[in-house]
Amino acid sequence: MMMTAAPAARDLTLINGKIHTLDARNSIVSSVTIRNGKFAAVGREARSDEGRCMRTIDLRGRTAVPGLVDNHNHFLLLGLRPGHDTRL
Repeated sequence: MMMTAAPAARDLTLINGKIHTLDARNSIVSSVTIRNGKFAAVGREARSDEGRCMRTIDLRGRTAVPGLVDNHNHFLLLGLRPGHDTRL
């Protein structure tokens, strides 16, 4: 029986990736489990069979870095100030 994640699942498992843990050793692991916004398990300990509210994402070799939330810029707004010019 295959379980699907609940739409608003907070728990997440990332697998098959290059995940930067940003720990003291700058570890890069292939899987992590995140519960309530924090790493709960790293590497082989990470599990995706934790029930309906666990969402699993297969990164397919891509890189994930924690902490990059809403990382956009408003540089164009600087160019709209009088006396400044922003050429794109």
